[in-house]
Amino acid sequence: MKKPDFYPAMSRNSEKNVDGLKTSDLTLNLVEGGLRLQGAGKESLPKMPLISVITVVYNGVGYIDETILSVINQSYKNIEYIIIDGGSDDGTVERIRKYNDYIDYWISESDSGMYDALVKGFTLVNGEIVCYLNAGDYYHHNALAVVAEIFDSYDVEWLAGMRVNYNENSQVIHADLPSVYRKELVRAGVYGKFLPYIQQESVFWRKSLLDLVDYAYLKKMKLAGDYYLWYCFAKSTDLNIVNSYLGGFKYHANQLSSSIEKYNDEKLLFVEGPRLYYFPLIMFEAVFWFFPVRLKVLFSKKYFIYSRERKMWIRG
Repeated sequence: MKKPDFYPAMSRNSEKNVDGLKTSDLTLNLVEGGLRLQGAGKESLPKMPLISVITVVYNGVGYIDETILSVINQSYKNIEYIIIDGGSDDGTVERIRKYNDYIDYWISESDSGMYDALVKGFTLVNGEIVCYLNAGDYYHHNALAVVAEIFDSYDVEWLAGMRVNYNENSQVIHADLPSVYRKELVRAGVYGKFLPYIQQESVFWRKSLLDLVDYAYLKKMKLAGDYYLWYCFAKSTDLNIVNSYLGGFKYHANQLSSSIEKYNDEKLLFVEGPRLYYFPLIMFEAVFWFFPVRLKVLFSKKYFIYSRERKMWIRG
């Protein structure tokens, strides 16, 4: 397979080593591998859209295995998995290398931060559906099967599942079904500030939505890059919700509580800010979050629930 011009790592001066991987000269400090370098390629199939999963990591040797295994062991098999490592020196690269024959493409080189790495991943995806999963977080075994069925069956561009949190022992410690995410409130920066956050680990979207994103702006961000994506997507489409556990966020001992304040400060650089007349709506939505699932589904057609009679996911 001819290597496309847009693979930045593949335009480097590199030599193939005995493992079938490519290692650049020491000045570039670049290592890459995966199925693409072996000539393999993937595409969407009838009833099986290709889902591209990106993982970005830097010195995550204690977390990366669990994340990788949650992707490559999915019950759904038409997956393109890309890992962008920021030049780890703690053994992370060696862990990634173990799964070389299960990862479509991975690269390890220095970068300017998480969202610089994520943008690199976005430029590499071929999938019809895109998502990203940070090292330490992981998907439910059947998550991508749910996602593929809904995107293939309905005119959906942007989808979120239940919000799930894990503790340091990978035990689920919280799960809830989100309320309706309103486009105007997403653009106003309300979620994560006045209303519960949109959980990135459970969000999936069509690749076409990335055309709305300014990559040059995104790659400079430090904390709120996920919300910048939601802000861009909300200019075009609604965020639908499926009543299913797809993925979750894992708490780590080195996470700082002050990061939430810094996260919201960074959001203020691009969101529109809540207008005065939004606050009654925000108050109503705050109460709506506590409604049982049946009432949420009754009040909105943005929900997908599973019909046991029809044996398929349907709009609520």
